[in-house]
Amino acid sequence: QGDWSSDVCSSDLLGTFAPTKDNVAGLVNLEMAWIEYKDILVGKAPNKKDAKFILTMSEDVFAMAEELTVQLVKLSVKEVGKYVNIAGRQRMLSQRMAKFYEAMKWGVAPFDAMAELLAMRKAFVDSLTVLVLYPNNTLRIRNELELIEKRWEFFVNALFSRAGGADTSSHPDASVATASESILEKLEIVTNLYTKIA
Repeated sequence: QGDWSSDVCSSDLLGTFAPTKDNVAGLVNLEMAWIEYKDILVGKAPNKKDAKFILTMSEDVFAMAEELTVQLVKLSVKEVGKYVNIAGRQRMLSQRMAKFYEAMKWGVAPFDAMAELLAMRKAFVDSLTVLVLYPNNTLRIRNELELIEKRWEFFVNALFSRAGGADTSSHPDASVATASESILEKLEIVTNLYTKIA
């Protein structure tokens, strides 16, 4: 799952932007939940027995992170803060869609998983449109968003052709994970670029 040291850096960074007691408390709770979640993921081979529990824990961590993000965005005094949040949330959506797809393949997804996937797809497309139309986008941001649009099209086609029960013999599941990671990589760049807009 990558270099865990980056998680510590992210936590430290969030801490510098947590000016209220509620923010600090939310960050502490999120960090504790993340440590517990990460401990289950690391050092153990994937297995169906743990999969449903891991899915539940990941959703709990997501909800806590979402609540904390909303708190911090409300404190932003710059218009661009909205776009930092949107780009950051896009990272979550692409990863969460891949997670739900895998949960469906393993038979541990919630009963409304397909409805959730469809809702996330719409949310991603709507938010990507907002980012593309932001008038203060730099040339670098516009170029990165164009690449994301292309990768998104590949990702969503792969995702729904399999999630919908189509023949998957010529489309290895790895392509869903690869496309999701590729989108994540580009959105990391875009999010960081937005933080640099004065």
